[in-house]
Amino acid sequence: MLRQIERVRPPFISTRVRLNGTLSFTSTANTSTIFLDNIYPLRFSFYDVRQLFVNTDYLARQCLPKDLFLEVLKITPLKKDGGAFVELRVPRGMSAGELEQRVQEYLEKQDIRPWFNPLQKIRSFLVEGNPWIEDLHRFERGGVVFGMHSGHSCVEAELFRKYGPLSDIVPGQGFALLYFLRLRSATAAKNCLHGYSTPSARLSIFYAPINRFRSVKDWIFSHPRITIPVAGAVLAAITVAVFDPIREFFVTQKIENTWGKHWDWVKKNTVDLMLNRRHREETFFVERKVDVDKVEGWMNEPLGSFVVIEGPKGSGKRELMNDIIDKRRNTLLIDCQPLHATHSDKSTINILASQTGYFPVFGWLNSISSMVDLATQGLVGEKAGFTETLDTQIRKILNATTNSLAKIALKHKSHPSERPIVIIDNFTSEGVVEKHLATWAAGLVNSGVANVVVLSDVGSEKNLAEALPGKAINTITLSDVDEETAKQYVWRRIGDIKVKGIEKLGGRLTDLDDVVRRINSGIPPDAAVDVVVQNTVTDVLKVYFSAGKEWNKEQAWVLMKLLARGKRVGYYEVLLDSLLDESVLHTLERSEFISISNENGVLG
Repeated sequence: MLRQIERVRPPFISTRVRLNGTLSFTSTANTSTIFLDNIYPLRFSFYDVRQLFVNTDYLARQCLPKDLFLEVLKITPLKKDGGAFVELRVPRGMSAGELEQRVQEYLEKQDIRPWFNPLQKIRSFLVEGNPWIEDLHRFERGGVVFGMHSGHSCVEAELFRKYGPLSDIVPGQGFALLYFLRLRSATAAKNCLHGYSTPSARLSIFYAPINRFRSVKDWIFSHPRITIPVAGAVLAAITVAVFDPIREFFVTQKIENTWGKHWDWVKKNTVDLMLNRRHREETFFVERKVDVDKVEGWMNEPLGSFVVIEGPKGSGKRELMNDIIDKRRNTLLIDCQPLHATHSDKSTINILASQTGYFPVFGWLNSISSMVDLATQGLVGEKAGFTETLDTQIRKILNATTNSLAKIALKHKSHPSERPIVIIDNFTSEGVVEKHLATWAAGLVNSGVANVVVLSDVGSEKNLAEALPGKAINTITLSDVDEETAKQYVWRRIGDIKVKGIEKLGGRLTDLDDVVRRINSGIPPDAAVDVVVQNTVTDVLKVYFSAGKEWNKEQAWVLMKLLARGKRVGYYEVLLDSLLDESVLHTLERSEFISISNENGVLG
């Protein structure tokens, strides 16, 4: 607080008389008026009724020293300004300044606080001017403006310091604008010093309005280290309170297929019947039924199950899982292949959100946040943290999906067959999204929220085992079908057309479908088989017998000669060749040149 400047008071005491609704003071020698601040709550509107519960007479008399036996002549309340004028008869031999000091010492000792403002004490000041009580219906207050007939405004501003600390002084021509830190300091100064005369000036004081919006705006822009993090916290709170329930609702609709199941029923009984489409069971391999029954048994276990179905492309992984999905509700499919094809974080988030049903997604907001972070770093020297990384956004989507899955699982907790199933297709051991998906899937199984089925090529089981160190992973490895099943698959799709040479294709589903597509387009059956075989030979030569690979041509040729003897060859029999080792075999397995299976503990 700024220091108080002592000054010589006028040698006369003044008392008041009412003139046309205002208060003015005339000089007498035995009366004095003090202003008691904090007697009333400050009134900010016409409907503020707190003043009705204040006993002015009792509270004002409690503020006067009992040992002085002061005679109260009149009490004039100032409800708008939160105080009251108390006219006193000054004891013989005591000056007005001494009376003010004695009252202030008494209030400081007694620590009197009103019920409506217990954090501030009641204060008293001597009325030194000729106050004017404003009876206009207005309540806005701000700084205090005082004008004078002569003198220097900055010098006269020293008179105001005892009423409270000043935050700013704006001098002008014949006036000055004073800003107090507290509003009650302004009301006390205005009521005690209005009309005060000095040898050089006479003060006329009134309230000056404050542009509160501008003040708030100036404070916000002058404290960016505080306001920017607070703005981020408020934005995050709004997002959690408003958008997260909406997103969980749409994720739940995606999992339960609330709208799609009605369309599927209509499509199955109209379009599919008119086009004479066969059901998937008619084209599904009979030998896969054993694997389907095995997966369904795992899905019906009391606790969550983690299943990995692996095999080369075209081995029927997706068809096997589709056969299971058709018999169950509450399924969620996440396909990793579109996530691999993206080249930006925004596209990755949009695709993942679309697959999980996470909506709405404000991708543009993260771009704006990055610009705000850049501007903040230049302004205050550090980032505000508004920009969300790819990892953070992926976790938000997966957390919302977990909440929806947990609600569905709780709804069907008495029926394990109704537990949600999460299918992760085209899973690989590379990529940021796959790492999050593996950890997320492990959490779903450990908490019993959902069953998880991972469809992948070869080599992903090891990475999934790292995410589930204490959980058994049920694995099914699919390979090419036998010759007889491949013939039945092709004949069932093309009708009575005789096709020779199907045994040349092997049992890869993609090759069989390619032959069926070519025959249906009008190409002769034998020519269609020859074209597919020739394309396969070309692809093998280009991919596996070219330079710049992790293996050499000799190693690939040795394996091809061994497999030419029969469809299967022993794992350890292959390792007897000096050109081959385990690292080369696993590399060729990941590139889909060969497949390694484990039957009864024996690798082959």
